[in-house]
Amino acid sequence: MEMKKLSPVGTLVLELELGKQLVDLSSQVKVREMTGEQSTLLELSVSKPDAGKILGRGGRTATNIRTLLGCISGRAQRRFRLEILEPDESPLGGHAPEAQASDPVPGVISMLTRVLVAMVDQSAEVEVKALRGSQIVVFEVRVHPDDVKLVLGRGGKSATALRELVQNIGVKNGWRYRLEIIDFVERVEKVPVRGAMFGR
Repeated sequence: MEMKKLSPVGTLVLELELGKQLVDLSSQVKVREMTGEQSTLLELSVSKPDAGKILGRGGRTATNIRTLLGCISGRAQRRFRLEILEPDESPLGGHAPEAQASDPVPGVISMLTRVLVAMVDQSAEVEVKALRGSQIVVFEVRVHPDDVKLVLGRGGKSATALRELVQNIGVKNGWRYRLEIIDFVERVEKVPVRGAMFGR
């Protein structure tokens, strides 16, 4: 495998978006990419205090990132493999978490948009909006009707992975984050109203 500059998947999805949204020391997130004939290996490293945030409880966060990479792999006709490296033994203790932007929501919207654009066929129709409550932020995702199946994934795995990642990012930011995949209104308009069938 040859090493070269990071691809858009390595740069946008992992280093700038997914990895950095989950950790406190975002400047310590590093991605190294090795490209082979049919596959790409992405090595992700973070600071020691942030290792658990990338792995998640029982490895669920890492599994969700890998699931999303699998979805992108199909679109890119290339296999992406993620390896999370053990943190350096050099102590990073004593460092306070980096000051976070006053509003993390735009970064989450950007991350979701970039991941979804990589997953779907009609990338121009990807839309992500945030609805803010007093203790919760709901991210509404809308894609072209033909792409809904791609976002949901086989057995709902892609949607579950996205939802769990958004929840984990919310926990890191001290909020409750939820992800909703919005169906188009046209489908609702075709459903008969109860009683309308009987002429009432």
